[in-house]
Amino acid sequence: MSVEAPPPARFEGTIVLVRHARALRVVTIATGVILSPLYIGCPFVWAAIVWALQRLELSVRQAPRGLPGAAKQALEVDADRLCLDGPGGLRLLRRDAVENGWIEPSPSGFAATIRFSSGAMLFVEQDTFARAAAVIEAVGLGPRRRVLRVRLGTQAAAAGNGPIMHLLAPWLVTMGCLSLASMFSVAVLSLSGWSLLGLILMCIPLGLGYRFAQYVTPARCDIGSDGIATSHLGERRFVPLASVTQVNRSRSGVVLSLRDGKDVLLPTASPNGSGVGLRDAIVWRIEAEREQRARDEATDRYEALARANRPLKQWRADLVDRASQGASTYRQTDFDTEELVRVIENGGAPLDRRLGAAFLLGVRPVEAAVRTRVALAADAVANQHARVALSSALDRDPAEPAIEAALAADEVAQKAQKS
Repeated sequence: MSVEAPPPARFEGTIVLVRHARALRVVTIATGVILSPLYIGCPFVWAAIVWALQRLELSVRQAPRGLPGAAKQALEVDADRLCLDGPGGLRLLRRDAVENGWIEPSPSGFAATIRFSSGAMLFVEQDTFARAAAVIEAVGLGPRRRVLRVRLGTQAAAAGNGPIMHLLAPWLVTMGCLSLASMFSVAVLSLSGWSLLGLILMCIPLGLGYRFAQYVTPARCDIGSDGIATSHLGERRFVPLASVTQVNRSRSGVVLSLRDGKDVLLPTASPNGSGVGLRDAIVWRIEAEREQRARDEATDRYEALARANRPLKQWRADLVDRASQGASTYRQTDFDTEELVRVIENGGAPLDRRLGAAFLLGVRPVEAAVRTRVALAADAVANQHARVALSSALDRDPAEPAIEAALAADEVAQKAQKS
């Protein structure tokens, strides 16, 4: 079954293309490093310079607010490119270079924010949220299309200590390094009876330094069709959408209320701003995924795809065998290609049913467009184990260890939700 490319979509409004957003980040970091000797004598001057650069970077990354280049333009999106038509002439952007996108509030409505792999950012301001969401969908960044990856705010900023910690962080890091060096010297040079004490003393600043780094550095957040995954300095956490009962806004960020009565905070505030745009973008995306999940609840018809406590090889062999015998013998597994693809794309379906649908597709001759849809469905999964498993399940020789790991992790998550 062939999948036709969607027709070109056209949008008009205030549009800003910022090509140097990533360069500003590099300049900010380089300036802080080059001027680091100034911190010893004049820490407040150093902090003021870095703070000003970060404010400039933040203003560029926000939705259009009188930025240079803001003008009424038209954006046309087709299968291969984005075409900007405005006072500056015709500008073409590659669609395959689109990396991420979200919706945030703007002075005149809502802005579809699109980030490219080159670091450029495109702001498309629309008067309604629905039209901004249509822009995101047109470039292939909507719910169930691709994971939303954002950098969260810091815990220090969420607690109201962002500016203070921003000033003290370099000094504390310097003192911590000196403490580590001195403790290591004690451990090495002391007698054997005292070396253990030296190592213990060295671990104390190590642990404190790690906790401080978590406090003042931002985490990464992935929002997909299955849930919300966060990673921060080696710590990973996954919150399934099924366990989220409510999504609330707060001054510190986004608060997820879970079925077990606990709350999870996704901080969006930074030392230089409240992070309202990021907060609203996260809330809107999670709510969109939850609404889509509610619409896509799996039916009993797809029980035939479930694992049903069978070993992986037997489960896959049974599905392949039933498919080869045809609908006359096993009507319950008579799924056409489009139906199987929709099961895989359904983030609300249990993982084993999505994998079962991929196993059945793997033994059929499918077109490249179908494989692309499956790949996009896998990319829209926030859980790393499940994403790897879905990406591999369509192969003739799937990666069984990855699939087993994904199913085991999913089983643990399901038990945690029920307890």
